[in-house]
Amino acid sequence: PNNIDAPPVTNWTGLANNTDWNNAGNWDNGIPNGNMKTNIMAGASYYPAAIPVTVTPAKLEIGAGVTLQLPLALKSPLGIINNGIIELNESGYFYSGFDGGNSAIIAGAGKVVMKNSGLSFAGGTKPFVNSLEINAPGARIAALGGTIKGSLFITNGMFIGSTASPLTIDDANAVI
Repeated sequence: PNNIDAPPVTNWTGLANNTDWNNAGNWDNGIPNGNMKTNIMAGASYYPAAIPVTVTPAKLEIGAGVTLQLPLALKSPLGIINNGIIELNESGYFYSGFDGGNSAIIAGAGKVVMKNSGLSFAGGTKPFVNSLEINAPGARIAALGGTIKGSLFITNGMFIGSTASPLTIDDANAVI
């Protein structure tokens, strides 16, 4: 049988004492590239900010207690494990994942917070397993169908559904 090697791993340390994703001093095994699993876990003094849209970690894991703002066009071909909080603060469509739903599907027990009134949630055919929070004051965020397997929190703004594309909350223990 053919053995497939696990991708190399790089962990965010924040030891460069800044929030620059592209500073090698913030990583223990170099700046992430398309071949590396990228871990960002709790315990650092600094966390990445303004993550470039060109970033392509092979797999991204966000630990509990970590909050990151990610670009909608993020490509992570092997997906994202989110046990922390992902914030979305740009306008566009969030397709139960990133990169138009083509890659970067999200697993884990974390939460995604929609913070921009120009965002729409388009669930598509892949269930969204994290919890979802709407926190955009005055916003009317469109829900364009799909299935949420976590909880739905509406902190600020409105989440507007459609009879043509219903949204399903598929968790008997979900908080709505």
